[in-house]
Amino acid sequence: VSTTSAIVPSKRRCGTGPKPQPWPDEGAIPRFFLARLFMIQRIQTAFLLLVVVCTAALFSLQTPVSGLAATMWPWFTNAFYLMAAVVVLASGIGIAQFRDRPRQLRTVAFVSLATLALVVLFGVAFAVGGDFESGQTEVFTTTALAVAAFVFAMLARRAIARDIALVKSMDRLR
Repeated sequence: VSTTSAIVPSKRRCGTGPKPQPWPDEGAIPRFFLARLFMIQRIQTAFLLLVVVCTAALFSLQTPVSGLAATMWPWFTNAFYLMAAVVVLASGIGIAQFRDRPRQLRTVAFVSLATLALVVLFGVAFAVGGDFESGQTEVFTTTALAVAAFVFAMLARRAIARDIALVKSMDRLR
């Protein structure tokens, strides 16, 4: 058995031999995996991540699900959690669709409408509840998070529309 049969990477000729590994050592987490899954460099991805953070933070607050609206209407708590989950999942899907901007624009338009529905749910809960003295800070925090999620969804939608317009103008110049 010859010991010279192993191909040394420094002595490769004309593309023969084993291909080099995409990352330096086998124990390292491949950096390109996250870059292929999410395009973090674009501003709309940051806005959509902020939508996810703001909406996910609503799960930890108990104000809208423990008020008078939740006791009057048994479906209210389920609607709140369902709408928040839809916003989080649709935002994640919108982040993953960075390669197809028109589809991402439609997804983010749905996210902004679902977030607006979440804000309306908060408005109904607080209008029916009426007593804002107990838990004033939590009421403000909950409402502020929902409105912030809506604003971030609208900013993401605007950034995607701007990217689409930029690509169209570049196609026109060719």
